[in-house]
Amino acid sequence: LNQGAGVRIYLPVPATVYFWIPDGYGGDNAGALAVSVRKMITASTALNRQVEGALAAALPVQEADTLAFNNWSQSNSCMACHIQTQSMIGHDAARSKVPHSLGDARVIDAIRSLILGSVDNNGVMGNGSAGREVAATGFALWALARDSDRVPAPVPAELRPPGIRRYEESHPALRFNNLPFNGGITWARYQDNSDSGGYLATSRTAGDSVSLTFDGRAAWVGFIGQTNTGLARVSVDGVAVETVDTYRTTRTDFQRYYGGLISGTHTISVSVLGTHTVYASENYVVLDYFDVWDGSDLPPGRFEEDDPLRVARTEDLTQSNNPMASAGKYFGGGSSTWFFFSGDSATLQTLAGGIGQMEVIVDGQTQSLVNVSSYTYLTRTFSFAGFGPGGHVMQVRAFRDYAAVDAFIAPGIPPFFSPPPSAGITRHEEADAGWRYNGAPFISRSVSWGLIGNNHASGGAAASTTTMSDTASTVFSGTWANLGLVTCIDCGLVQVALDGVDQGTLDTYSRNEGTLTRNWSGLNAATHTVTLTALGTANAASLGMRMALDYLDVWDGSSLPAGEFGEGDPLQYAWQNPRVIYSNNWVTSTLPAATNGTNAYNGTSAWFSFSGDSVTFRSLGDTNSGPADVLVDGRHLATVDNFVASAAVTRTWSFNGLGAGPHMLQVQQLHGGLSVDGFAVPGVAPFSCGHLAKKIHVARGDLIPTAFACYPRLGA
Repeated sequence: LNQGAGVRIYLPVPATVYFWIPDGYGGDNAGALAVSVRKMITASTALNRQVEGALAAALPVQEADTLAFNNWSQSNSCMACHIQTQSMIGHDAARSKVPHSLGDARVIDAIRSLILGSVDNNGVMGNGSAGREVAATGFALWALARDSDRVPAPVPAELRPPGIRRYEESHPALRFNNLPFNGGITWARYQDNSDSGGYLATSRTAGDSVSLTFDGRAAWVGFIGQTNTGLARVSVDGVAVETVDTYRTTRTDFQRYYGGLISGTHTISVSVLGTHTVYASENYVVLDYFDVWDGSDLPPGRFEEDDPLRVARTEDLTQSNNPMASAGKYFGGGSSTWFFFSGDSATLQTLAGGIGQMEVIVDGQTQSLVNVSSYTYLTRTFSFAGFGPGGHVMQVRAFRDYAAVDAFIAPGIPPFFSPPPSAGITRHEEADAGWRYNGAPFISRSVSWGLIGNNHASGGAAASTTTMSDTASTVFSGTWANLGLVTCIDCGLVQVALDGVDQGTLDTYSRNEGTLTRNWSGLNAATHTVTLTALGTANAASLGMRMALDYLDVWDGSSLPAGEFGEGDPLQYAWQNPRVIYSNNWVTSTLPAATNGTNAYNGTSAWFSFSGDSVTFRSLGDTNSGPADVLVDGRHLATVDNFVASAAVTRTWSFNGLGAGPHMLQVQQLHGGLSVDGFAVPGVAPFSCGHLAKKIHVARGDLIPTAFACYPRLGA
């Protein structure tokens, strides 16, 4: 046998099978070899068992792929074409949908309902080019289902151990309108690889329901939210628990948690209400799965990303080999991974190697955004605690760009993440729950609002619209606020209002990407509302009329301590160091010349919050460094030059005359490299003469330096 390959052997009578392994076989070095043997078909005179065997023998082309079990080829993931071999040989994904043999009546019904769920609007039973295969399989199963002499195949014992079990939408235990799937004819199934198991169940008919009866103490419901999904009611044991608005501006898989149940039998049900919120286009409810905890503790330990009993995933994840990864492999890209555990804590291990963030969610509640950006591959761990005893589900969802899951550990390994206490100044990013876009939260905003990537933006993205009269607003309390917008070549005019009073119009056009700030100080110690309106116009140089919101900084009135501040770690928890905030393209570096041996580098924008009349910014200068703008509260102070025609050395830039009270310093790359080595408050003399900045205004908002502003050159 070739490594990883399989062979099908037909034995007309009982026999002993011997396997010969050549001495030169590379996998024999450890002195042991694992051979997986699985009995597929038992000889039988029953018609349905003979048909089962005929179907198995008729598809030798898929034999090798099918017998690879967990390495099922993405191109062969279509249940329509490969349902026969998947169901009979026992591929893991098929077994989770069809847990028994094809000869079992329940399995015949389940497979048949899967196929019938792909019926086109014109009544043709088909799925693209696979129509003939789908129809043929459907008719064969129809015939088998009505064979009065059929012999049920032996039903194997449940393979999954006690703990948390996932019931995909195709599991025969689910009831659609109190019937098996093919009885609930207003429900449909369709394939989508960005979901758990690769399939979904959906209905838009008011009164339709899908339910699961289980023994346990907690349950989770996995939904898909998109622009055409509406309201669903979730009930437990016949009592309505909540109404879920499943509408999302961008396609999102999310779950709701229902715990605290007494040990015993329960029924959880999802009902289609047939209504939707204002921005949704339809009333669909899309079910992905149910998760159920039976009350048993799950074993502790380390679990690889492909553990079949403890980890579930969407089908669009790709497994790759990498020597830096745990067990030499990891899942990258794709949508979501779920980890089942019990107890108070768990650790996620990622393989950083790209630019992006992931959202860590436990029992439906976001714990943190974690950064997996790195120019080289390296493992990075994130630990979370405080969940209490019992079963839990950790979801790791791609937030922006690159995502990678390497392993999970339960219980978690300290140190554990904890949201930091108030930093005095808090940044509310564009996706913060307090923002309202045309009156709706970010996750359920109008489709006219999108999300654009921008290397200058805080966190690397901004909420964007090109629709006239679209608004973004938020309510805050405090006497000081700092509004950030993105500038770009197709950006236009934005009207800003505070408490309903016009604050003027901002021109957000710039020839190169950048940022623009509007600052308020000395406000009444009360609640305020800031509102941005897209005017649908722009200056003559702009290519469009886009409005792009980045953030709002708010001071809560508490003190911002003075002292020395390191650069923080831009690659760890998004909330880990609230005094230093970054765009998304920074990495860390270890250099002897750095203040504490490390610095953040190769990024575009960084911010530091402080209070008082002066501040110091430290960077590292070298032959790859270039000029950067320094701004405080949106006011340009200086363009500093970090170029040094020698090995890396510390560059120190200090500014005073800023006035008492809170401030936000921003450092923004112009060209060449930029690094952050730390900050100091109050600033360290001598102070730079930032007011001597010399610049040429090529176009409004587009500044190109012709001379560097700070004399004398400070630092080494």
